[in-house]
Amino acid sequence: MKLNGNSLDEVLKKETLSDEDIVFLLGLTDPEDCTKLQQAAYEKTTELMGNKVYYRGLIEVSNDCTVDCRY
Repeated sequence: MKLNGNSLDEVLKKETLSDEDIVFLLGLTDPEDCTKLQQAAYEKTTELMGNKVYYRGLIEVSNDCTVDCRY
């Protein structure tokens, strides 16, 4: 599959993705291309964040929501 003449490999090599690139990647259906995208995402995440998992949490003091949520 190609986007404006660029192959999947060329799109994955870019430092910054355009909106068209993102739509192209989200529209992938070939299992081999999807696996290649998953691997590239894993490698980039590991490169930037390392192999550690970070947890974040929110502590709420009250169950009264100011915007009338149904708690």
